[in-house]
Amino acid sequence: MSLPTGLQRHIAHCSVGPTTLRTMVDPGGLETVRDYLECIDLGQVNKRSLPEVLNQWTNTLGRKHARGSKHGIGWGPARKSLNLFLRDVTYNYMTRKEYHLDSHEKELEVPLDGKVMKAIRGESKKTANLENVAVKNLTKKISDKYQKVAQAIANSKGVSRVNLDLEWW
Repeated sequence: MSLPTGLQRHIAHCSVGPTTLRTMVDPGGLETVRDYLECIDLGQVNKRSLPEVLNQWTNTLGRKHARGSKHGIGWGPARKSLNLFLRDVTYNYMTRKEYHLDSHEKELEVPLDGKVMKAIRGESKKTANLENVAVKNLTKKISDKYQKVAQAIANSKGVSRVNLDLEWW
């Protein structure tokens, strides 16, 4: 196992911890998510646009089933997991360098959860346009609205959008 591969596995397990998807996925869902994150080709972010790759990964992971489950992971939990993972591989200096992730930091999304979505609604003057939904029920359309407002907040603070949850958590 190469160092970047070993780090990717480690980061997959650390970024999506036991409580990250609590009550969102069926038993075995956490392991399914981690297994997927361990195997994705991070080099893809340099071959296509990050949003395109992230959408593909989200759709693929969201359809995956935990062993014995009748339900897929779901779009919201998949996107949350991927955003946490991408944030952490970008924060790690070795994977950041290996996959040239520094050039993508501004494109990364803030990982959405109840606390972060509440903070976005609280800092936004257009809260009526943001639905209060659980991550389990998050859709691409709703997520995109939150990310757009989060980008405006990040711009006003002079930070990358992905780093907003460091303030709010």
